[in-house]
Amino acid sequence: MHEQHRIHAHHRVVRIALAGIAAAAQATVVTPQLPAIPAKIFDVTQHGVIANASTDNAKAIQALIDSVSKAGGGVIDFPAAAKAYWSAPLVMGSSIDLRVEKGALLEPLPYSSYPLASGSSRYTDWLTSSGATDIAISGRGTIDGQGSPWWSAFKSNGSMPHRPYLVHLQTSTRVQVHEITLQNSPMFHLDLQGDKEVTVDSITILAPSTAPNTDAIDPSGTDYLITQDSLAVGDDNVAIKAGDAYCKNFTLTHLHCGSGHGISIGGQSNYGLDSLFVDSCTMNGTTNGIRMKANRTEGGLVEHCLYQNMVMTGVQHPILLTSYYNLSTDPVTDPAQSIVATTPFWNDIVFKNITIAGGNKNSVEIYGLAEAPLDSITFDNVAITAKTGFIFDHAHNILFESTTFNGSGTLASMISSQFDATMKIVTTGLENNRPSPPRAFQGMRMDLLGRRLGAVQQGLRLGIALDPGAAEESLQAR
Repeated sequence: MHEQHRIHAHHRVVRIALAGIAAAAQATVVTPQLPAIPAKIFDVTQHGVIANASTDNAKAIQALIDSVSKAGGGVIDFPAAAKAYWSAPLVMGSSIDLRVEKGALLEPLPYSSYPLASGSSRYTDWLTSSGATDIAISGRGTIDGQGSPWWSAFKSNGSMPHRPYLVHLQTSTRVQVHEITLQNSPMFHLDLQGDKEVTVDSITILAPSTAPNTDAIDPSGTDYLITQDSLAVGDDNVAIKAGDAYCKNFTLTHLHCGSGHGISIGGQSNYGLDSLFVDSCTMNGTTNGIRMKANRTEGGLVEHCLYQNMVMTGVQHPILLTSYYNLSTDPVTDPAQSIVATTPFWNDIVFKNITIAGGNKNSVEIYGLAEAPLDSITFDNVAITAKTGFIFDHAHNILFESTTFNGSGTLASMISSQFDATMKIVTTGLENNRPSPPRAFQGMRMDLLGRRLGAVQQGLRLGIALDPGAAEESLQAR
């Protein structure tokens, strides 16, 4: 981290065309610009901060953050200590690296004394930023959310005030989270909302598999590199929140996922996602592997997603794409409805060089809508061992090349059930078989930004059936 503070190189987006998959999702390696933070170190213990697992140090820590940020920035350093540093909620300033050294433990106040947000029915998120530039959270120490009492309270009363996120960085630019361990958050661990130029590398996030809503990383925004992280929690290992902000240019590589709900998009995708590259990740015992989730009330356009070089072992739902998130509706009997501003669309999804084994019950489950089938799904060199074959409902233009289910590569052996699905095995190269995107997708691309200005205008541009009243209502609810 020390040597990276003054790196000013602009981010680069490197596109590597995949052999045999022209005009499809591409490997997009994003290298965001790192934060530029002065290397001067400010030891918190020299500024009135005490590590005794009882004193609320928020006033002293916040004063130090504010003064250092105002003076041009630096490193707020928590040295190793025998006991934890406690603090009420804190706000990051620009040009600040909050560093927790190896042997140091930084903790929010315990549940019994944690503050509600002023005039609100929710608890204040613990470490936050809003509109900051050049910020980092680093060090080989630990930030522990003391989550156990929170989880018990929520399990006893699901309508309790909204639990705090451990880290919530919003609309900030040039952000790095590096080497730190985050664990036992009351709710989400690392929530990155609408940020730009973000690097999350070499971190560990831990929570029990039974800890409710303890997502590891929830990013949204543009130009993300999430790499070399170890994630084992009670909910999504990663959930790209395309319902919070428009998302573009995401690279996720070399993630090691234990307990949790997998690498997800959603459950909201209102603002859309374009260009996701997931490479060289392992999933061991996760509930889900790759999951895309939305429904008619909170959907948008998600396209150009490539997942490659992955190994999944003992994953209950290895590949799950659904436009019926949190619903028990049967896609086969569910009639088509009018397309509205929040109809989920999924297009150009590629799975390449993936091995799935380890006693899985399920394999691939894809559930589209009658009015908005999933389109252009490619399986290239995917080997699956499982009890149940592929399920496709309302899914068009599915291509298979060098893909097997329990060792067999025929459609008859791979497909468990299908409804309104079109698919074929290709042997002459995928580039010769990819269809043009349907008109609905082309319209959705042009109107992702337009949808924020009103669903009626969007419907006119798309030239497809819209229910203006329902669309306006759904936008207001957002």
